[in-house]
Amino acid sequence: RSAELVNITMLQMRNTATISDHADLIDCFYAMLGQVLKKQPGLFLSQNLDTTMLLQAAISCLTMPEQHPVKSSASFITNLITVSREVEPLVPLVNTHGEALFMQVIKCIGGEASRSFTDYFTDIILALNKKYFDNLCRYMNSMVAMEGFPSDMCSREQKEHFARMVLKERANKRKRS
Repeated sequence: RSAELVNITMLQMRNTATISDHADLIDCFYAMLGQVLKKQPGLFLSQNLDTTMLLQAAISCLTMPEQHPVKSSASFITNLITVSREVEPLVPLVNTHGEALFMQVIKCIGGEASRSFTDYFTDIILALNKKYFDNLCRYMNSMVAMEGFPSDMCSREQKEHFARMVLKERANKRKRS
């Protein structure tokens, strides 16, 4: 039943001129999935559920101009990252799509999304930092090495500083714990 709901919603999202036409649907859909993921993560192990499609669609929703679908999508992604370490079959999903997710989040922070959404993107990065630290280090190195990414206005030194500050945040949290 849950796979049927997901498939119908994904079909609605794909069959539209602009994704913003379904902002309310996306908001409610990812808010619901985020709650299900927190309370019943095993439901995401169904063979009939395309978790790759769900994650890729959530990543694409991060650039929407509407606040609520961005917040719900980011919350779903953050919950997925967090829960995946406890639900072993979800780890490959995050490992496979983690770099694309990270790069999209950095583009959003770099100006592709509203500045007022930055907290949602920060939550995703902090979840990666906490649960996939080694991967995040690799993603940061890739980001720093890319010329003109996420914007021509961002220098290599600024990206290196950003990477150091994010990675240091994990160390600070350990000391406080």
